Amino acid sequence: MIVMKDASITTPLMVYYEGSHEPVALTVYNVYDDGSLLCGGEMTEGSSLAVGEITTESILASAGEGMDRLLQSGNRNCALMLPCVSRYVMLAPNRGDEMNLIAGKLGNGSLMPYMVGYAGGEICPVMDETGVLRNRFHNFSFTVCVL
Repeated sequence: MIVMKDASITTPLMVYYEGSHEPVALTVYNVYDDGSLLCGGEMTEGSSLAVGEITTESILASAGEGMDRLLQSGNRNCALMLPCVSRYVMLAPNRGDEMNLIAGKLGNGSLMPYMVGYAGGEICPVMDETGVLRNRFHNFSFTVCVL
């Protein structure tokens, strides 16, 4: 696998932790001269790794899916959304597209109060090989907390 230093944040690595069927997407933060990588989370021994892809279309599709799920949820008073800042970076030059999609889906706040801000990584539990939920650091995600 070749990860270019200048484009490292654009290369999501999909980490399948041992015993997990769902991958965790991690950002490559730095490529060192010896070829090693600094990533947004740990890659434990026994994990499988795949190179992912992030595009404008996939960012907007996942945001749209998240918004649809939010609007289908039953008892909701407000929402807090924290998409990963890597999504914002990847939307260049149209960095406002995700925010515009969110505002449009929520009727610019007329459907429910909400707040959106970008996060530098998200923590979510993933089941380990013994069936125990372990918090893992994720990147590239679209996170919604419905209150």
